[in-house]
Parts: sequence; structure tokens; C-alpha cells
Amino acid sequence: MLSGYFKSNFGNKNFKASTQWHASYFQIHSPSEHLIDGNRYDLELHTVHVAPRGVVKNKIEGAFLSIIFDTNEKYKYVPDETI
Repeated sequence: MLSGYFKSNFGNKNFKASTQWHASYFQIHSPSEHLIDGNRYDLELHTVHVAPRGVVKNKIEGAFLSIIFDTNEKYKYVPDETI
């Protein structure tokens, strides 16, 4: 379980949602769950955030953040013998 929280005005400004979010859990998908320009990538990490009780606004209770990982040769900095 992740711990901590962050505050952001993005959800409030764009969706009239909460400004405070708790990191709840994460998910890892391999290959990536989502496509970018029709391309699927090696790994996708989702962090899932929920609004604390009592501060849910506009019925928006959660938010996801996805990070896409690519091991394309163009960006590889690790020598092949260590992989």
C-alpha cells in the first residue's frame, strides 16, 4: 500500500473535484494497457489516488496517473550483458 497524499488544483479547476488526493495503490501492466499513436509499450504503471472521505466533490472519487515505459534500443543506456 502506498502512503501519503498530495494536493492539486487541476481536478478542481477542470472538473470541480477535490484538491486533496491519497495514493491508494498501483497496478503494473505488461505490455502497456493503453496505446499511444497506435503503439503498445513494454510496461505501464498506474498509480491510483482517491479523495479522502468528506472531501469528495462533484461525485469524482478517484484519479489515475499512468506512466509508460519503453525499452526501445534508441533509449537504452544499460549494456546488453547486464539485462
